[in-house]
Amino acid sequence: MTTASGEKPPRPMNPSRHQLPQKVSPDRQRARADTRRIEQERFELTREDPSPYEDLARLPPYVKVLPADVKFPLAYQARLGIAKLEQKAKAKAVSVLTVLRRFDKQDDYHALYRLLGGDAENVGQWRLDAEFGRMRLDGVNPMAIQRLLDRAPTELWEAARRVLSVAGRSIDALFGEKKLYFVEYSDLWHASVQDEVRKAKPRKGRPVRLAAPTCLFWEHGGQLLPLAIQLKPAGVEEPNPVVTPLHKPADWQMARAHVAAADAHVHEGYYHLLETHLVNEAVALCMYRQLHPDHPVRQLLTPHYQGTMAINDTARHNLLMVDPPGPIQKAMAAGVTGTLNAARLRYRRWSFTERALDRDLEARGVEDLPNYHYRDDARAIHAALTRFVRAFLGLWYRDGGDVTGDYELAQFLGEVASPVGGDVPGFPAKVRTPEELFDLVTHLIFRAGPQHAAVNNGQFDTYGEAANGPGRLHGELPDEIHEGQAHYREADFWKALPTREAAVAQMCMVWVLSLPTQSSILHTGQFPDFDPALSFQAVEAIAALRRRLQAISYQIQERNSGLTVPYRYLDPQNVSRSTDV
Repeated sequence: MTTASGEKPPRPMNPSRHQLPQKVSPDRQRARADTRRIEQERFELTREDPSPYEDLARLPPYVKVLPADVKFPLAYQARLGIAKLEQKAKAKAVSVLTVLRRFDKQDDYHALYRLLGGDAENVGQWRLDAEFGRMRLDGVNPMAIQRLLDRAPTELWEAARRVLSVAGRSIDALFGEKKLYFVEYSDLWHASVQDEVRKAKPRKGRPVRLAAPTCLFWEHGGQLLPLAIQLKPAGVEEPNPVVTPLHKPADWQMARAHVAAADAHVHEGYYHLLETHLVNEAVALCMYRQLHPDHPVRQLLTPHYQGTMAINDTARHNLLMVDPPGPIQKAMAAGVTGTLNAARLRYRRWSFTERALDRDLEARGVEDLPNYHYRDDARAIHAALTRFVRAFLGLWYRDGGDVTGDYELAQFLGEVASPVGGDVPGFPAKVRTPEELFDLVTHLIFRAGPQHAAVNNGQFDTYGEAANGPGRLHGELPDEIHEGQAHYREADFWKALPTREAAVAQMCMVWVLSLPTQSSILHTGQFPDFDPALSFQAVEAIAALRRRLQAISYQIQERNSGLTVPYRYLDPQNVSRSTDV
């Protein structure tokens, strides 16, 4: 576009004091370089030692010494301190109040759940197959479910065929209709995980055991229903029975509990801790090191990484402690080391790009899975963030030259992707166009806030009742289970659940982790340096995002009013702006 005189119109007024490095004077560029060198000294990268298991990746790097200015504010430190004291007080109180209970029947665990504020109306819902399926869609881990693409005649397939034939349905027809789904946890059979499980303290002579199951589901009438469960990975040389709803109720109940325990390990170590907390810290660390405080991308991202390094530092000195044992060591069958080893195993084949929302949904084949509210709410928020990031960063990045000429941005991206930097697999080391940059930043904001909320906010709902999501189970995995012959009794199930100490540790841990957010994603755009007098466009982009997020919140609440179990974890009012809890 040119004026009548043939001259290009002047560029819009700077939206704030934050500028691209190539747009400022040489003196200012040198000053920015000096500041970045200081930041790199303050935010020093450190890595864990390599694993003795060759096929495990190292977890992302973290800050060696947490700088004072990224620690939690005193008010938030006080809130966390109070929460920790409450956690300890609750643990002590419920331990005293349940000291006479043997924790070998349903009432013992439900009493503990209710003492911690659990919803008494939901007690017992975990027994339903429909609820077990719903948890794979709208529970705290909606990330594992995927469509079955292989129709090989495995033991699992043949067992599911028998179940469906009783219901008058054809498994081949359902496969053709794309209505078969599965979850699998074969990584948990790795020696680095099972070695840690064998170290766990037994319960009255019953050892702790962690299965590595595969569970096959079918979609029926808008519900996801389990068909068959195999407790170990296919191809193992030892006995590997398949259990179905045609087995005795206690046998089927125990098999589902093994799936829930396996899901808890993969959820906590991989989908929650690794994919949000640790990856976000690696990106934030490189941002602080390579982007000057005046850089617009840092200005945009900083609120979405607020508290991330601080909460991770807190976790390393509490939640993830092995000796003395922290809550995870007490509650999980594989302990801290085994749970993280499962995450390390998956991280070796992980890709930042492939784990972007739409690519992940497509790869798992769940684009049209009914009543998958995580997917629908995530897409709505992601679309709102996309429009905001394009409008906001578009004030600085108007063409490819603005992107390729930004050497601070190039050094930031390069360090995140570098094996000696953030070492985030699949992270784009370069971007060449504004659109590529906008998509990347949107992904970062989504992973820092909404994605973390999806795998964090429902922890008490899922793990607060031990029978619904046990962190550990006791007793040997069965060599064989036959239809029509009872292998387990109802009493065996309750004796397999966590001990009182482990159950209290599990429930109190997730009670704290499910605390409500203090700064929701509705507060996105609270930048101190923006003013309508400087840039009406920036202020309007922020206001437009808030309007869209509020509209999404209203839509979610309206939908939830018609659901038996509301899905609230991605209501923008409940989504933290950053990974800070």
